[in-house]
Amino acid sequence: MTTVRRSVVRRFAVREMKSTAPKPRRSRKAAPEAASPAVRTAARAQMIRKKIIEESRRWLAIINAHKLNDYRRRKIVADTLDNFRLYYNRGYLEYRKSVTEGGQFAAIEWSGRGSHFEDITGRRFIDCLGGYGIYSAGINHPKIVRAVKSQLERMPLSSQELLDPLRGALAELLGELAPGDLQDCFFISNGTDAVEGAMKLARLYTGKPGFISCVRGFHGKSYGSLSLMGKGEYRLPFEPLLQDVYFVPFGDGRGPSSPPTTSGRACGRSAPVTGCCSSPTRCRPEWGAPGRCSGSSTGTWSRTSSASARPSAAG
Repeated sequence: MTTVRRSVVRRFAVREMKSTAPKPRRSRKAAPEAASPAVRTAARAQMIRKKIIEESRRWLAIINAHKLNDYRRRKIVADTLDNFRLYYNRGYLEYRKSVTEGGQFAAIEWSGRGSHFEDITGRRFIDCLGGYGIYSAGINHPKIVRAVKSQLERMPLSSQELLDPLRGALAELLGELAPGDLQDCFFISNGTDAVEGAMKLARLYTGKPGFISCVRGFHGKSYGSLSLMGKGEYRLPFEPLLQDVYFVPFGDGRGPSSPPTTSGRACGRSAPVTGCCSSPTRCRPEWGAPGRCSGSSTGTWSRTSSASARPSAAG
């Protein structure tokens, strides 16, 4: 008992000595003043920049990864939905079957070969679309992959300053394949630019202002091609667009002799028509040469004097 008491006393004494010893004075720095709004904005911008760099590195790691575990796959699905909802086109989430009929996880494209592709969860699909024509030779065709890889290692993009030999070579191949005297090429990267170019070419050739388009046809979202859009849900929010645009039902057997409906104001005059526009695979031969936008009309189509129906979302 005595030994225990002594230890207790000693411990207490040590503690008392520590507690009663004078503590050294610490130099206190003056409290910093509140940061100005400019400083706070700069600090926030620096944090945002850091997060953006980290996020870009994360996606580069995902691209270079050979295998992904289930957690990372589900995370990519969730991140993709958030990115489309907050930063891209949220309409995709409402009408794309890859989302609306994707089950528990939306179908996020990830890999493909030949005529099949897979989403990130491993579900396999038959490619009946072909990427709107870019996969006409199949997905990941070995000859195409080898050629693209070789060119990327040599020069990924044209400098736009020196002459590009491959651009000239492709123009030659297309010019020799085109019928008649058609041999001049103009390269663009999307369909709406092709429609815009065809509209300008038709107007330059005929000198006439009118265009004929098909109801429910999709031609692009730039100003001119949107004017020819046969789907009201895309076009109506931006009207008024180009005038002298006429809409006819696709496959209408009455032909050019009958007055089409128009999205412009109704009047009793006749308007010259420079060309007609249909969807890429739906151009009628009797309206001109096949293609996304086709030839010119030398005749005129009379506008209806009564109010004409606009192509609507259900039309």
